[in-house]
Amino acid sequence: MATVTIISTITRIIAFIFKVSLSRVLGAEILGVYQITMSIFLLLMAFSSSGIPTALSKHIALFQANNDSKNGYGMLTSAFIVAGGISLIIITGCYAFPNLTRLLFTDKRCLEMFYIMLPALFSTSIYCIIRSYFWGHKQYLIYSGTEMFSEILSIILVVLTLALGIYKDNISRAIALAFLLSDYIGAFILLILFFFKGGKMSRPTMLKPLMASSMPMTSTRILGSLISSMMALLIPTLLVKNGIDITSATASYGRASGMVMSLVFVPSTLIGSISVVVIPELASSKLKGAKLKSVVSSAINFSLVIACLFLAMFLAMGDALCEFLYDDSIAGRYMLVASFIMIPMSLNQMAVCILNTLGYENKTFLSHIIGSIILCILIFVLPKFIGIYSYFVGLIAFHTSTLIIYLALLQKATGLDKKLLSTSILLILFSTISGLAVHKFRFHNIPHIATVFISSAIICVLYLIFIVKFEYIDISIFKKKLKSKKNKI
Repeated sequence: MATVTIISTITRIIAFIFKVSLSRVLGAEILGVYQITMSIFLLLMAFSSSGIPTALSKHIALFQANNDSKNGYGMLTSAFIVAGGISLIIITGCYAFPNLTRLLFTDKRCLEMFYIMLPALFSTSIYCIIRSYFWGHKQYLIYSGTEMFSEILSIILVVLTLALGIYKDNISRAIALAFLLSDYIGAFILLILFFFKGGKMSRPTMLKPLMASSMPMTSTRILGSLISSMMALLIPTLLVKNGIDITSATASYGRASGMVMSLVFVPSTLIGSISVVVIPELASSKLKGAKLKSVVSSAINFSLVIACLFLAMFLAMGDALCEFLYDDSIAGRYMLVASFIMIPMSLNQMAVCILNTLGYENKTFLSHIIGSIILCILIFVLPKFIGIYSYFVGLIAFHTSTLIIYLALLQKATGLDKKLLSTSILLILFSTISGLAVHKFRFHNIPHIATVFISSAIICVLYLIFIVKFEYIDISIFKKKLKSKKNKI
């Protein structure tokens, strides 16, 4: 787990620093164009292979535990054929029927960017399938290391295309080209590594269990991508309808999705590293009763502790952080509201991974539908009253409603400790109150970077004292080691 966490954290830091730098170069408007284009790309990606990698990794972990490599390679080959085939059909369809594709975009720049990025659907599908193979085999160094390599490669190619003046009159095209090239190079290198490590193709088998396991997850992600695409296309339109010009509306969405949400997703790095390890372990083992309950409760508690720490810090200095990183005070104001997304979103991330591994894919899909209906209603209704803030309020409502259902399912499946609810509420309240208090009483006439460091330090100290005092983390191991050292002395 430490390997996954360290590499994932480094990868996210590299990606985050680059995205911040790029946002300063591009500005909120072009960043909005990129976010809108990516939302459609990810939607098509959801159709081609989104649920297959997770399902494949779960089955491969089980096959490996039973020393059944034959079915493992057979299912892997089936996954290649399905994901690669669907992606090629989508690519061909988009190029063959351009009039239909144009209906997806109101901004010509988005359409130009999309057509350049489109062939990457195939390479991304292949890349995800191979990574899931290493994931299922618990080769976490390769699984995480290839992600970091791909991120660095993407950055290098973006810098090169901009430095060489490729599409110098259209920066969005240059970024799309860099995205395409890095995706194919990354997939090719990962494919070589797969064969080098002893991987092979075989007669496709196990298609039925693969599809049965992946379809609910694919449906969930298609629905999620549809909602994301809807928000990307609809929110700027609704803002314009309510009196904002198209440039400002696109810039507002760029700030919200490209700047602010990049920070909101920070806790997902650490939580994701835990889920990467938890899924193969749950799939390959036969945890039951108290042991299963303990593993699941620990994973949920870990997610909560991480998310609440970042909630407190971002409430305390999120506005100063946005001004320091993006030189954008408007994004800073957004951050104070968006911070509250982190709690339900982080818990959802862990809960849905556990439930899908335990075989509750259909129920998580139904839960996602309920949350999506609530989100859609709010997105249609609220822009008239609160503008771009409807984006954040809708996401909070979506993640909270689905989380309630997920926790109920976990409680039923694993006997999740009911005490977890009361302790969670207490920790969330402490994080909110401490974060807002530090924000209110901090010095506002010092440099933003100083505000970030001082506020974060105060929050971390207060938070550490609180979680140790109320036993949110187990420090008994450290006490035993300290006592053992004292006895030796």
